[in-house]
Amino acid sequence: MHFPAITASAAELMVKRQIAGVGINVLSLDMPTTEDFPTHKIILGDNKDQLENLKNLEQLPPTGATIFALPLKIQNGCKAPSRVIALY
Repeated sequence: MHFPAITASAAELMVKRQIAGVGINVLSLDMPTTEDFPTHKIILGDNKDQLENLKNLEQLPPTGATIFALPLKIQNGCKAPSRVIALY
């Protein structure tokens, strides 16, 4: 598996800048070779949302879009597939 990822230092900067969450168009925020998932821990540890496997992100403006993430309710689950839409 080869795809771009977010480094732990970039995640720390995003949290410091008080992001609402992260949305990416690849399988994971972390490098596929990681075993401890530092970026996940930083983003989720600060109670921020993360959305993976998104598409058409290039169609959104740099600012001003409102994102709606509508996850499936999964009993006792910690993650779920979501329908994600944006209004701009």
